[in-house]
Amino acid sequence: MHAYLVVGQDNEQKISELISLKSAHPIDFDIKSIEDTRELGRISRYSAKETRAFVIRTLSESSIEAQNAFLKTLEEPSENTIFILSAESIDTILDTIVSRCEMVTTQAAISEKDKELFKTFIGMATAERLDFVSGLGGRDEAKLFLKSLMAGAHGNIADQNVATLLDASDLALTRIYANANPALQLTNMVISLEKK
Repeated sequence: MHAYLVVGQDNEQKISELISLKSAHPIDFDIKSIEDTRELGRISRYSAKETRAFVIRTLSESSIEAQNAFLKTLEEPSENTIFILSAESIDTILDTIVSRCEMVTTQAAISEKDKELFKTFIGMATAERLDFVSGLGGRDEAKLFLKSLMAGAHGNIADQNVATLLDASDLALTRIYANANPALQLTNMVISLEKK
């Protein structure tokens, strides 16, 4: 993964952990306009011997046009380049950007919507779960669903059923990122929950 979205109010520790984990040299960069995005594209296009982490804390303050322009940079990273985005909420970030990032959440970042999705899904019978996942539109929608489901489960991982759900969701998400068929992965996830 070359892009991470750290969501929550107290993000600095998570950002530092990611930089350390990736042994990356951090470069703080603000994106508020299309011009800023173009400048980041020019700078990040050059290959580097050491891993660079472009830390962007202002994406949620940027215009839709700037976020759309950033999407191209995000989709075509140069070697040894990662992006760490920070936001208090994903509500101000384009879904297409969110779907291309691995989401890292702090406890405070879990939305009521994610918690409700988790409660609803965990309470469904297998047939209902299969119906639910079959109604998801495509790859991006499947990624967002799995990320929201996993975020909503946060705080309940002591429950064995929740731990199993997290493992199955993470496996499905990893395979979808590896270009596996989203509908098949979601179906496999639901069936694997029934086997436990």
